[in-house]
Amino acid sequence: MNNKTLLSTSLIILIVLSAISCGRHKKDYILNEDFDSNKLGWCEEFTAAHTTEIKDGFLYIKSDDTSRQQTSNGPLNRSFLYDFPKNYEITSSIQSLGQFVPKHYYGIILISGSLTYKFEISDSSNATIMATEYDENKDAETYLISKTWEDFGTDSLPVNFKVDVKDRAFEFYINDQLIGTGKLKTKNFVDVRLFTTSGSSVKVDYLRIKKVE
Repeated sequence: MNNKTLLSTSLIILIVLSAISCGRHKKDYILNEDFDSNKLGWCEEFTAAHTTEIKDGFLYIKSDDTSRQQTSNGPLNRSFLYDFPKNYEITSSIQSLGQFVPKHYYGIILISGSLTYKFEISDSSNATIMATEYDENKDAETYLISKTWEDFGTDSLPVNFKVDVKDRAFEFYINDQLIGTGKLKTKNFVDVRLFTTSGSSVKVDYLRIKKVE
């Protein structure tokens, strides 16, 4: 085998291996939403209460009605939640665009049959980071994590969220730093949403759910 043939063979093997690796990587993601289009049917509305739209590769959420707690948005097509894995990782990059109230929160909402979980951060130099569980049956909210991060400096910078779940035990990360741990009381969800509290606006770069070993 001459050098030219050997080089061609090596290139073919490299391409095949790359294709296999790429295929496996894509299969790992049960949701890989980058907001380049609206194939999943995210709500886009322009009302006195809020503005929600997909534009320039971002999901924008603006909550104007201060009589409400928050504005949230989720996809109409939630088939990716079927046959949900036991171990998974949820990640998102969210940037605050400002507010006209003293402090606001934004982040990820996970909803099951009667439970709602929020993973959120406040927009301030001394950020408050929380994970909460609301039980509809008890009409009660429990703080799973509550932590103040001094000199966080979230102004005008995207914040990277990660919730790493293994058999219902979760680790909550902000910008790759572990904030705290807890345990979910559900194996799966009926809805995944992104939110910001009233009097504020955010833009979301991506939302991903990845199956992990």
